[in-house]
Amino acid sequence: MSQCDMCGHEGLINEAIVEGSLLSVCEKCSTFGKVVQLEKPTAKAVFSKLRKHPTEELKEIVVENCATLIKEAREKRNMKQEELAAHLQEKTSILQRLETGTLVPSLTLARKIEKQLTIKLVEPYLEKKQTTHVNLHNKKLTIGDLIKVKKDK
Repeated sequence: MSQCDMCGHEGLINEAIVEGSLLSVCEKCSTFGKVVQLEKPTAKAVFSKLRKHPTEELKEIVVENCATLIKEAREKRNMKQEELAAHLQEKTSILQRLETGTLVPSLTLARKIEKQLTIKLVEPYLEKKQTTHVNLHNKKLTIGDLIKVKKDK
């Protein structure tokens, strides 16, 4: 028998999502979350996932000239840094660092600024991943070989 992740009770255990975490819980503790049924992966599904090596991934990045874009858009609207910072619910010092280019905004902050100033700061970026294949059947493979592979990435 399994043990409940929340109370330690041994008995019939269900999988449930409790406050965003997947836990193995007893009947009593399952009322604190949502009981889910997990599908057991087949060996075929596992191996098909292992064979897929995506070489490209679409990400979003903040544009390089974001400092000048923010400053020009703010000045165009005749706003002071303090006013814009208040609208964004950020500190004025953060906005000063953004406009001087000493701070690159996070994607969340960049989107808030985009919305407030109606400018474009976030753009899609296609990241190409390098795939390195290691022959695990080679009897001369050492830990050092694996460390090299990690460094190359």
